[in-house]
Amino acid sequence: MCSACSTNDNLSQDGVTTPVHAASERFALEGVSCGGCAAKITATVTAIDGVTDAHVDVATATLDITTVEGAGDGVAQQVRTAVRATGYGLN
Repeated sequence: MCSACSTNDNLSQDGVTTPVHAASERFALEGVSCGGCAAKITATVTAIDGVTDAHVDVATATLDITTVEGAGDGVAQQVRTAVRATGYGLN
């Protein structure tokens, strides 16, 4: 944890610890009914450049993603496209 800004630390390629600021977004999913669905969506979304974490909650049919701050709407649109391409609805 970064003592200056309370975000997670990340090691850069040169081994220096630098804070990584993150942004979060939640999406409503359609057609998710089991852990297999959740795993498929999670794997698809975490493969997108700029997404640092993804979690699907089957009970609430939601997808929570964490992205590198500044990733912007481009990453959100890529998430929407990727989830729909796997056969699930996303709002």
